[in-house]
Amino acid sequence: MPNYDKRYEIRLAEEKDIPGIMQFIDEYWHPGHLLAKNREFFEYEFLEEDGTVNFVLAIDREKNSIEALTGFLRPSRKKACDMVWGSFWKVKEGNMLMLGTEVIRRVFALANCKFHIGVGQNPNTAVPIMKRIFQYKIGKMSHYYQLARRVDYKIARVSYLPQSKAEMDSSFSVIKYDSIEQLSKDYDLEQNRVQIPYKDAYYINKRYFKHPIYQYQVLGICGREGVKALAVFREQEYKGRIAVRWVDYIGWQKYMKGLERYIEQLFEDSRYEYVDFYGYGFSDACLRDAGFTEWKEGDPNVIPNYFAPFEQKNIDIWIHTPIDNVLICKADGDQDRPNAE
Repeated sequence: MPNYDKRYEIRLAEEKDIPGIMQFIDEYWHPGHLLAKNREFFEYEFLEEDGTVNFVLAIDREKNSIEALTGFLRPSRKKACDMVWGSFWKVKEGNMLMLGTEVIRRVFALANCKFHIGVGQNPNTAVPIMKRIFQYKIGKMSHYYQLARRVDYKIARVSYLPQSKAEMDSSFSVIKYDSIEQLSKDYDLEQNRVQIPYKDAYYINKRYFKHPIYQYQVLGICGREGVKALAVFREQEYKGRIAVRWVDYIGWQKYMKGLERYIEQLFEDSRYEYVDFYGYGFSDACLRDAGFTEWKEGDPNVIPNYFAPFEQKNIDIWIHTPIDNVLICKADGDQDRPNAE
């Protein structure tokens, strides 16, 4: 095993490191990336209240320069949590072999977590490493969609309208929440501790209600047993039309059916084209009962995922996970994050 510590200081980032991390992102990840230009948003994403920053850095001891880094995001306020989602992962050329792998290894101790889950992995680089080196399970998120019935589409490219066999159930209703306080009166997030990852009230409040750029709709699905599930939507506008991105789901999956009437009411507005959902580990039957169709290879319909810049193409989202019973949504990690101003 190479002696990385002789050449590098590998440690958790601190607030003083933020300018260097932002410069690294701009130079070696993506020039002009939002997180390389907007410090306020960077701090919203990664800075903790105690001044630590959720990045592991490899700093060359002689040059005092960041040579590799990886970011991570927490689903819970608790520092000692079961898992983190991976974020940026990059090594500059000319460094020790497998330095990138080493910074990932250090995440577990430095972030005090058991599991590292990746969402949006590059199938040509990160995926083979996670499979071969870490022995992680690799997969693609399933992509489900529900189309509004309309004459023309500007966002989607539609060759046919899937036939839904879902039947509306009048026992369900949807409640919109404007704050974590309102939500907490109806729904106790503690009941989802068995769900991996467990997302606490602090996370839901920060990630959705307090997001500085995106506006999310946090919905409670109410059935005979009360509010037993939460769904999070975000509207994406393009050329005067709207695609609804269903980006998170927490709770009983059989309550997905309760979204069908709400979605039908959305589609009464002529601006809406579709609702889509990327998920891993979720029940196909429950999604079909909610009126959704899974996009599969050979389906001629195009349900775009990229909007900045817009690309009218179907996109696969790859994941890695060390455990089987995990539920992954599009907003987990950094897949539903603005990348440009």
